[in-house]
Amino acid sequence: MLQNNFDCYVMLYPVVGERSLMENVITLGLLWKLRRVAADLRQQDVANAIGISMTRYSGIERGDHVPTDLETRLLEQFLPSLPSAPATTAESSDSVHWVDPAEGSQL
Repeated sequence: MLQNNFDCYVMLYPVVGERSLMENVITLGLLWKLRRVAADLRQQDVANAIGISMTRYSGIERGDHVPTDLETRLLEQFLPSLPSAPATTAESSDSVHWVDPAEGSQL
């Protein structure tokens, strides 16, 4: 909280549910970074594609800048979704046979 010139206290970031707005912005930026890295894209590629500077996009990923509604829509459209993890079962792990390259025998 911060006191302004009118002798009242103002919250720097409004709290939404259990988390503040800035915590949500940081989380969203990290999610976009994860999606960007998974797609093997550079920050410059993403920034050029959505029409903002690389400095601004970098700040959005770090949570230093709050993205506008337009930037949010463009990022959601441009960045591919994360690939789903393959399902593993006990049966599939039992069928894996490791081979020692030095001996050529199964372990």
